[in-house]
Amino acid sequence: MLKAKQRVSALRGGQPDDFAANGGGRDRSSLYAALMKRKITPNGLGIRGMFAEGCRPWLILFAAGALALVLRLLWLSRYGFDGDEIFSLQAAGSTWGHLLVTAVNDKSHPPLFYAALKLWLMLFPANETQVRLLSVLFGTALIPVAFAICRRLELAEADLAVVIVLIAVNGELIYYAQHTRMFPLFELSSGISILAIVYFLQAPVSWRVLVLLTVANSLMVYSHYWGWLAIAAQLMWVLLCQRAKVGAFVGSSLVVAVVFAPWAIAVAAALDQGGATAQIAWMGTDVGGLSSYAALLGTFNGEIDFAHATTFGIILFLAPVAALFLRHLKREMETLVDVRSPGGWTILVAVPLMLTSLGSYLARQSVWGTRHLSMVAVPYLVLVGLSMTQLSNPGVKKVLRCVILGWAVTAGIFSLAETDKDVRWEDIARGIVLQDPVPVYAAEPFVRTALEFHFKHSAAKTVAVSQQPSLGKIPDNRFWFVYRTPTGRGAAPEAQLAAYGDYVEKRLRTRSERRGRERQEITALLIRPDRAN
Repeated sequence: MLKAKQRVSALRGGQPDDFAANGGGRDRSSLYAALMKRKITPNGLGIRGMFAEGCRPWLILFAAGALALVLRLLWLSRYGFDGDEIFSLQAAGSTWGHLLVTAVNDKSHPPLFYAALKLWLMLFPANETQVRLLSVLFGTALIPVAFAICRRLELAEADLAVVIVLIAVNGELIYYAQHTRMFPLFELSSGISILAIVYFLQAPVSWRVLVLLTVANSLMVYSHYWGWLAIAAQLMWVLLCQRAKVGAFVGSSLVVAVVFAPWAIAVAAALDQGGATAQIAWMGTDVGGLSSYAALLGTFNGEIDFAHATTFGIILFLAPVAALFLRHLKREMETLVDVRSPGGWTILVAVPLMLTSLGSYLARQSVWGTRHLSMVAVPYLVLVGLSMTQLSNPGVKKVLRCVILGWAVTAGIFSLAETDKDVRWEDIARGIVLQDPVPVYAAEPFVRTALEFHFKHSAAKTVAVSQQPSLGKIPDNRFWFVYRTPTGRGAAPEAQLAAYGDYVEKRLRTRSERRGRERQEITALLIRPDRAN
């Protein structure tokens, strides 16, 4: 600042600092002309410098957005469609009425993604690359949304860059953005909802802000049912942060509930045809405790393959958060849940996780899943960036930024190097057709749907697939039996093979081995039953 004053004083001809106030020396117009001639502004920055400084955040956004897009396009069609993606295609590939009936009977997800996919399929062919581009766009759009949140919170430029790069290179978010499912749309809509609640807390209550919040939350709950958990977290934040706005928030949420009511009624009627948890029985009964929370945060930090990497990553990423919490607890307790404080952002992360665990416990059925809980990735990473911005030691800030960024980029490279993230249904279909196309049986609907699709689209042959989980009930003398491990339903076929004395002539196998995930394996057996036994 002193140098700036000296440079301006020199242009004034050595006049004192109160030159402008006293009106002495040169007139104001000549001073302005001199400033412009030298390309110096009153704050001491050159005009070019000011322009560069103003453009820099947008250049960061462009660079991070381009990086996110490229990473999500890499090897987009490496794997054929899996069973879940095929379900999405079948739901969106017919009439609007069929779409709604399919989504209602499925009970697992609201229809917004299927509707978006149907519109997309009107413009593009149904191959892996073109179809998955929709999810790529949703995943990439998360970058400018996170950028807007960070700008609204006044994060330091370096920390803003760290947050959006962490999102851009995260292997888990890239994986979901390469699949034709609703999860990248849910991440995007929940990010927009977070931006809306920040506006709501920072600005005076107005119709404009309420409409933004209502529309954002309506899109979120129609993207995934877990959007209601995000609304519950927001309500808790408003209660603790600005109680005067609770009435406005509740009113907005009631409008969201009214908008969602027709869909809820339709799904409730469909529950009469099957239990609420019948579709997810394969998920088991795990409630999801501290170890599950740690594993989830580990995926958002980025997974590196060495002993205790998850623990080390959590300590690294949460170190600035812990420091900020301690500062508030010691000196600024009354601001702990303010918009730029760690308490509120911790609520946005913790409440959905805790409610998911509670729901699993009450239902005696696990509803824990990394896919839909990826909704907390943005608030978690924003919390990390916000905490680094408010650290008081500049040296510690720089070190943390570099180490956290290096960790995330390294983890992203590890993730990109994995070549068996998904099973290759197309290899199983082609192998059966090429080797011995005898009758084919599938152990469960998930397997049957995927096989029939890939027989037609990957092996260019229509093959009927019958569903029969029990080997002993198959009448054919020779047949293919296809199952997955872990199986979604019924006993593992290996035990049945031993019990019935069946003879395996050929075996085809494909497996997925994502770091930190349970391995899934698809096995096709060409069997000649030993009926004599």
